[in-house]
Amino acid sequence: MQPTRLIRSVIVLKSSTLLNLHQVSKNRKYRILFSPKHRRKPGHQRPSRELINVIVAMKQRNPSWGCPQIAQQVNLAFGVSIDKDIVRRILAEHYRPRPAPIKTDYRSPLLPLAILLPRPFSDSCCCLIS
Repeated sequence: MQPTRLIRSVIVLKSSTLLNLHQVSKNRKYRILFSPKHRRKPGHQRPSRELINVIVAMKQRNPSWGCPQIAQQVNLAFGVSIDKDIVRRILAEHYRPRPAPIKTDYRSPLLPLAILLPRPFSDSCCCLIS
C-alpha cells in the first residue's frame, strides 16, 4: 500500500470509531466467555420421539417385517435416512411383542385350565399285572 493511500484510510477511521469497535469486541468476548455452555454430548444424536413411535407402530402392525424392511418403509414414507441397525436398536429398547393368544375350543371355556391342571389318578389308565 502506498503511503498516500495509507493516510487516506487512516483518515476514514476516526478515533471514536476505533474505540466503539474495541468496546464491542470486548463485550462480545466477555459475553461468550461467561455465558452458559450448551454443549451437546458426544456421539450420535438419538432419534426423535416421533420416529421411535412410528417404528414401533409399524412393527406392531406388521410383526413379520424385519428391520431392513421397516427401515426401507420409513425412508420411502418420510424421507428420513435411517439404517436397519438404528431400527434394530430402537426395537430392542422400545418394542415388546404381544404374547400369542391362547387358542381355545369355543365349546369349552375351561380348556386352558384343563391343560394346566394335573389329571386325576384312575385305575383305568394303569394296567397292573397281578
